[in-house]
Amino acid sequence: MIDKDAVAKAIERYLTGSGEPIKNFADLEAVPGYEQQIEFGEKAGRSIKDMLEKYELAKVDEVPCGIKGCRKKHMHGYLVVSSDGRITNIGQDCGKNHLGLNFSSAKASYNVRRKAISNRKAVEQIRAELAKHQDRISRIKSLSSALNQCREVIREWMPIQAGELIEMAYKQRSVIVVERQMSKREAAVHFAQTGTSRKDYVGGRPMVTEEAGRLVGVAFFGSDLSAFISKSVSPAINEVSTLTDSDIDELSAQAISDLSKRLGDSLRNIREAEKIADHGLRFFTPDNAAKLKLMGASEENVKRLAPALSELAVFHSQ
Repeated sequence: MIDKDAVAKAIERYLTGSGEPIKNFADLEAVPGYEQQIEFGEKAGRSIKDMLEKYELAKVDEVPCGIKGCRKKHMHGYLVVSSDGRITNIGQDCGKNHLGLNFSSAKASYNVRRKAISNRKAVEQIRAELAKHQDRISRIKSLSSALNQCREVIREWMPIQAGELIEMAYKQRSVIVVERQMSKREAAVHFAQTGTSRKDYVGGRPMVTEEAGRLVGVAFFGSDLSAFISKSVSPAINEVSTLTDSDIDELSAQAISDLSKRLGDSLRNIREAEKIADHGLRFFTPDNAAKLKLMGASEENVKRLAPALSELAVFHSQ
């Protein structure tokens, strides 16, 4: 005798995304009320009401279709509940061939429902780990403030170098290039190779560019970390922190979908912000600061960075 209460509970579990996955025929038989075959169609007066669970089986675990008169073995299909509350399984291709629009409509509804469930679970997972995400954001904000102090010193006292660093960041270049006049020996070789002479060059000798040093973390200057945090990291996290369980329950499927997407973007942007901050930490070191002199900064102005660099010491030790 079928336990109608157990069947109803099983249907509810699957409709809410908490039913047991289907991995073989034994899993189908374990579903309360499951029947191996049911007649569908106008003659039987029966159609698919809801798809409960999608399954994708290995070849060795193929199962027969539950549509009476079909029984074709398949690997891909759905556990379904009929319009009169009976449960069976239908192969993906079998459903298309035998039930047409009813199958397609039920599949579309299933996909929408499962997407909504997935979005809700994603939001709930982020809410459960909210303190961790907020701690990460708090650290990035503190680090961003300290890094901006260093950046402001360069902007104020070394504006030419600041502009060059931004250009290097956008060109993804880390090499400091300097220009100098060739030595007499170098110039003599150059004249011989090119057929030119002293009179062809200002100062009597050609200029040559060469690598003077390399900077690390230059990519920091390609982004505005504070603005990135305010615009792309904090808003969605701040929003979800104010929502109660009842607030979440009242959100529409579309609202949950939008919130889930924005939260997913925020988590990715937290990682991006941490990457930008790491570039800043690697750039603002005494060694890198000294190399600014190779770019034309004065000793006096480079020394102005020292107090701001000391503020970063606590972050370097973390």
